[in-house]
Amino acid sequence: MSLPCRPLRPDDADRLRAFHLTLSAASARRRFFGDKPALDPVEAAELCDVDGVDRCALVALDDADGFVAVGRYWRVDDDAAEVAFVVTDAWQGHGIATALLGALASHAHACGLRRLVADTAEDNERMIDVFEHAALAHRRVDAYGLAHFEFDV
Repeated sequence: MSLPCRPLRPDDADRLRAFHLTLSAASARRRFFGDKPALDPVEAAELCDVDGVDRCALVALDDADGFVAVGRYWRVDDDAAEVAFVVTDAWQGHGIATALLGALASHAHACGLRRLVADTAEDNERMIDVFEHAALAHRRVDAYGLAHFEFDV
């Protein structure tokens, strides 16, 4: 990924709201498992409330400092965090989610986490490709068609 990347900040709520408006219905469905309405200001502020340890989010930026991708994790137990990614349509397939996963895994390890977990729709081929090529990824598909992955970090 050749785009700049940085941590999400509390003052990014408006940028995050604008980013969500750029997502196609298909991208929103793949990330949120259904239709995702525009973020309201309160929800955007909550998503920007990250502490860098138990809740971490990174953004990839275009030349105008607009978001083209968000990757995040949130702690789910003592040694694991769930990860999720969304990349705007124009930037999908350029390695951004892969780069964000690597950065989040390194950060999670430094914060004492040992595993990352992720769920994605069974037909989300690009995200499955990212996860399957991650080191030590383990995959299973549940009865609802969700592919579940676990990574040691």
